[in-house]
Amino acid sequence: MRPRGRGLRVAFSRALRRKVTVDVLRHSRGAHVLGTVRRVKRFAARTRSFTWDGRGLAARAPGYFTVRVRMRLPGGGVDERRVVLERRRGGRFARRPASVRRSSCRLFTRFVLRSPVFGATRKRRQTIHFALAHTVRARVDVLRGRRVVRTLQRMRRLPAGRARGLSLAARSLPRGRYRIRLTIRRAGAPARSVTLVTRRL
Repeated sequence: MRPRGRGLRVAFSRALRRKVTVDVLRHSRGAHVLGTVRRVKRFAARTRSFTWDGRGLAARAPGYFTVRVRMRLPGGGVDERRVVLERRRGGRFARRPASVRRSSCRLFTRFVLRSPVFGATRKRRQTIHFALAHTVRARVDVLRGRRVVRTLQRMRRLPAGRARGLSLAARSLPRGRYRIRLTIRRAGAPARSVTLVTRRL
């Protein structure tokens, strides 16, 4: 996914000869974080990479978006990839860090944020969802720079496969970039960590 002018180059390759659906999802508009994610553009039944000129959005309106690329697999599964983008004033896109991590059979089966942004005028909360691949000890921290500013889940033994949801309030947190860090400890192995990035508007 590469910005091109005021649009995007949506590039993908397929291991299977199946059609791809590309959705553009809006998470914020200016200083307003949306309560519900809105799909603002869909490209259905695509078989090759393409360039989108950015049409279909309010003229040059800034905000955060996710481009979601999906392909249905044999047996009913879905291969899904996501890229976070910020649309700056003037209408140009810039790529931003991930708010979703693909599953890892050795660590987790789910680790996602509701949105790449939170806070703003209505002080929207951020929601974190995760599920572990094994019954292990796990902890979830919020970091600003290198400093831990919140602990959402203290280190404790959690069962495999059970989805858990955590909430991060925007109040008292200054605007800026935050990392959500999931730390996993397995018996006889060093701790492993994986992070997602969100921005408090």
